[in-house]
Amino acid sequence: MNVRSVIEFEVPGVPRPQPRARTRVVQPRGGRAFAHIYNPDSNKEWKQAMRIAARRATRETPLPLWDQFEPQRKQPWDQAVRVDIEAFFEPPAWLKKYMDRQGALAFSGHDESLPMLEKPDRDNLDKVVLDVLTQEGWWADDSHVYVGKVGKWYVRPGYAPGVKIRVQFEELHHEYLAIRRVHAGQLAKAKARAKAKREGTDEPVLIPKYKFRESDEPLVGDPVKANRGSRARGGRITSEAARKAGLI
Repeated sequence: MNVRSVIEFEVPGVPRPQPRARTRVVQPRGGRAFAHIYNPDSNKEWKQAMRIAARRATRETPLPLWDQFEPQRKQPWDQAVRVDIEAFFEPPAWLKKYMDRQGALAFSGHDESLPMLEKPDRDNLDKVVLDVLTQEGWWADDSHVYVGKVGKWYVRPGYAPGVKIRVQFEELHHEYLAIRRVHAGQLAKAKARAKAKREGTDEPVLIPKYKFRESDEPLVGDPVKANRGSRARGGRITSEAARKAGLI
């Protein structure tokens, strides 16, 4: 795969993982109790700091276009993405007493960054980064991120904690990309038909909007004006009516 572009940026601050979803029981007055699932906002400030850093990064290196041959389509990237994350934490007090001013272990002369083996878990660090960048429109969905490294380290003395993020946008083979987009279009149509079937309505067809006046008289056999009460005013009629009118 060809690399379209690479964006790197840093987020200062103590990395915060994505909190686990929690459940609480809600008892409404005069009603039945039900379980409410919610996500705690313990990392709200950390997400905001990441959004600010991500927006600054895109000013220097703009996000890649959805399709280089169709630049007018301002849609998020729908091809492959690689995301590498390195999170740096402040070492705990029990470890600092064994480290010298350079951050090396006094008894071994170890001069590399020390891996962090405590909480938070690496998958929760990865999740919060992907969620924020998805909300910022870096890609169509975080499922397009198919590979990437996630590391946890103790920062050396004199350095501040934070996260380094490297995002690599990769182009798929043109045949594979065409097949995926055709399948996505078919899937979207199938979902629309299923939704219309559940709601008990025919599949709507877009038609030019027409503002009816009180003086207009419905024409015999004209389904557009015959259905002007609700659906036609919104610019929609049923596909059956459109076929009778010769619109499709």
